[in-house]
Amino acid sequence: MEQMFFAGWRYQELHSLQQIIDESLHFKHCLAVSYAERIAEHQYIAFSMQHLQQAELKFTLGCVYQFGRLSFDQLRQMNNVIPDTYMINQAKDFIDELNDYLNVESYHPELASLERFQ
Repeated sequence: MEQMFFAGWRYQELHSLQQIIDESLHFKHCLAVSYAERIAEHQYIAFSMQHLQQAELKFTLGCVYQFGRLSFDQLRQMNNVIPDTYMINQAKDFIDELNDYLNVESYHPELASLERFQ
């Protein structure tokens, strides 16, 4: 899954080194320096998160990947600013939904559908 849509947000997985560097430069934060190795080792997953109606609402979402599940680690705006609780909860809702999808896909692939992310 590279790009997903959920509850009015677009989530773009940052999996290439260039995407990680670009995100770090744009947002002026430490994703590339601090997390690139963990991302390459599939221990950490980062997403660029952008609101569909208000394009200026952009964040970087960081998740720990362990035992086939994502766990919220952090959500950051430009210059490492921590967004408000509402935005953090939006990201956590996405993670919960994605974990549900991954769980269904791993145990019942015939029931898995990406429709919820369209």
